[in-house]
Amino acid sequence: MNCKNCDQVLIESANYCNHCGAQVVLNRITFKEMTSQTVGKFFGWDNAFFRTVKALIINPRIIFEEYLNGTRKKYFQPIAFLTFCSSISLIFFNIFTEQFFEQSNLAFTSGSLTDAGSENNLTNEGYVEFQEFFLKYFILFSFLFLPFYSYISRFIYGKKHNFGEHLVLNAYIQGLIVLITLVFFLLSLLTDANIYYISLLTYVIYYPYAFSRFYRHTPIQATLKILKFTLLIASFPLLSYGLGYAVGKLSSIG
Repeated sequence: MNCKNCDQVLIESANYCNHCGAQVVLNRITFKEMTSQTVGKFFGWDNAFFRTVKALIINPRIIFEEYLNGTRKKYFQPIAFLTFCSSISLIFFNIFTEQFFEQSNLAFTSGSLTDAGSENNLTNEGYVEFQEFFLKYFILFSFLFLPFYSYISRFIYGKKHNFGEHLVLNAYIQGLIVLITLVFFLLSLLTDANIYYISLLTYVIYYPYAFSRFYRHTPIQATLKILKFTLLIASFPLLSYGLGYAVGKLSSIG
């Protein structure tokens, strides 16, 4: 008997290939088996996804060190993790599009969306168009932002690790933040809309927390890094609102 993946010779009782590690599959595919494997892979509490989420929340230093040092199979791959979290979030954000726009503070001038014909209304309509475009390409923007955050983290936390390694760290962090944002968004739908705004603090809380744990900073070092990081990250939402305002202005002129 040969492995169907790498064609190496196997013993008859083998469950896995000793050469490539692939599982030996002898049975035909059934709907029950396919469903069981899918559910177990993505929603089992002991799978790589939930193990990754748990590690990132409890002690991100462990997962960062292990992954960078070669422990890859134990955790969800960083890019796959960001993609999966972004995809799940995008599904729910599209289901509750109106609520998502409201809670993202699209109407940044209170009540202006209802003032038909006013300049502020046109401005906000343009901003809504910008946010609709952003939501449509949510996953693409997640990856476009990844190098941005990686450059910031490498600038603030030093060059001990190269840019590629910072991409790995930021993919994990950004994926978890997207997931946390989704959780708070869903909670806000069930309880109070203001709960959603708590998730916005994760950018200025979890990022410094994760990197400070990873680099084993003293309290003073961590505080200085947090201040520096906060100033840089704070420019991002200001840039986003500024861009939305500019789009609104161009829309009103047109």
